[in-house]
Amino acid sequence: MRGFDCLLSIGGKEVAAQINADLKRGATASDVSNRIAMDWQESLPGLKNWSVTCNGAYVVNDAALIALEDAFVNHTIIDLSLKSEVMNYHGKAFIVAFPIGTQFNKDVTYTVQLQGTGALERV
Repeated sequence: MRGFDCLLSIGGKEVAAQINADLKRGATASDVSNRIAMDWQESLPGLKNWSVTCNGAYVVNDAALIALEDAFVNHTIIDLSLKSEVMNYHGKAFIVAFPIGTQFNKDVTYTVQLQGTGALERV
């Protein structure tokens, strides 16, 4: 599987000119060590979390980028899908960062960081 075969979509609209997307999944560790013995630390898995970071070329009038702009301004929770031929994830997320990059004589670019809220489902 190649990286550019994995597309991010917002509310069913694929984000145009996307260069990459990183899905980060994690879990907290809950300390359950015996405080009297003071020997080895013991932990159990705690709450899980996930986020997606994506960047690409900014395409004027792209429906998905407009949806991202609106979601950022309005603090809207969005439906997010990350899919390819061999994997498909779906969840709800909100935007925590959305910088737009401009350089002299280069394309305008964007980076968007989405924080998952609730379960990330493998579909």
